[in-house]
Amino acid sequence: MKKKKEIIMFKKTLVTLAALGLASNAMALTIAKSTTHTAAVDVQTPAISSVATLDTYATTAFFLHLDANYSDGNTIQLTYSGATIDEDYTFSTADIALVATSGGAACAANQRASFAGFNSATQTVTYVIDSSAATDGCNLAIPVINADGASLSTEDTFSVTAVGSTTYGTLESLATTKLIDVAVDNISQAVATPLDGVVDVENGRYVFTAGTDDVVTITTTEGANGDGAADLLGATHVITGDFGWTKRTSAEGVVTRHGVTVSNAATGPVITDTDVTWTSAAGTKANAVTLTPQTGVNKVVLPATTFSLASAYTYDNGTDADVLNGSFAAALGAWTLNGASVTAYGIPNQAAVTPFLWVQNSGTSNGDITVDVRCDGASISGIAAGQASPMANTSIATAVQAGVDAAGTCAVGSRYDAVVTVNGPAADMTVNAGYRVTAADGSNDRLSLETSDSLDGDGY
Repeated sequence: MKKKKEIIMFKKTLVTLAALGLASNAMALTIAKSTTHTAAVDVQTPAISSVATLDTYATTAFFLHLDANYSDGNTIQLTYSGATIDEDYTFSTADIALVATSGGAACAANQRASFAGFNSATQTVTYVIDSSAATDGCNLAIPVINADGASLSTEDTFSVTAVGSTTYGTLESLATTKLIDVAVDNISQAVATPLDGVVDVENGRYVFTAGTDDVVTITTTEGANGDGAADLLGATHVITGDFGWTKRTSAEGVVTRHGVTVSNAATGPVITDTDVTWTSAAGTKANAVTLTPQTGVNKVVLPATTFSLASAYTYDNGTDADVLNGSFAAALGAWTLNGASVTAYGIPNQAAVTPFLWVQNSGTSNGDITVDVRCDGASISGIAAGQASPMANTSIATAVQAGVDAAGTCAVGSRYDAVVTVNGPAADMTVNAGYRVTAADGSNDRLSLETSDSLDGDGY
């Protein structure tokens, strides 16, 4: 008797599980752009510049394909996520007829889904199925939804999930599917041939080894976007680097700037020791920036330096008068030296320390020595340290320390790095660095310092 009860209970359990699991693993709600059900729903990809100030942005309509048989009173719930539905949007309360898949079995004429309500807190809309026939293969036409434009520009996406349910639980479901995926701003910027001048140390660092100017082209472009391209209203560009070589001072003390030209500039360029700034007019513009070393009596030593670009632009989205802002940043290349440039690291700046800094020239030609110092976040440029005599060792520590003391930007107790540049073949030049510490009792210690050569494995 006991076994019979267990068998009966087991059979009931099977019936209950079958009722709860009306949908097999193969059943699932799917989304498509038409009743042919051969193409996925179109995901809209507006540029952020097209939606940023819009009140609403409409999704495309789509069809929800049913893969199971629903009974009267079963529900389908669609939940929208990402951006919010526009606060002024109103769901239609009209019944939605179930339609057959093109080329498939017909759906009964009386099959429909009735609007049952919208929960604004969860952005969930519920439809109740009214059907006395099989619904497997039928399609539910989901109306266009208006997303809030500002929310869409912030959230970047607008998606939908769906669940078909019976009184026993989930019948089938649709995984989160994007309806709108906001693209990046459709204004772009490109840099053609970054600055790459090689300063010729054997010609006094006055020219580039190529004997030509150094040119970089910066292009800001507004791209086409089917639902309203952005209109580029203008841009401001700033190149940062060492532009001290552009300065020319007259006998009367008037400072002028030379050596930088920018094509298609609406205003500028404005040149300082550290940057070059100009603006571009509305529309697509390619700015060719040409750097030309000064010549003749005005020639100036060119630095080894890196360049970077920061651009700020304004635009509207083509649908209203609101002005929007965007920006770009990019590395813009560097100027290097074809001669010797060695950095000595961590030279102490204090009274009890005597620095040692030697340049060894194993070649047969003289080379002018200049030193740039970095200390406490500041730079001291162009300390003249004499000449590296051929086949000799030249001490430059006194000249360098005097330059540091004169600048006054390196605090006592700090350490500084010295970039030693020699107008001569790099293979002939070696830099050795160290210092002596003298204690109060007169005793002293001598310590060596690393250089860029020694750290590269080329020195001691």
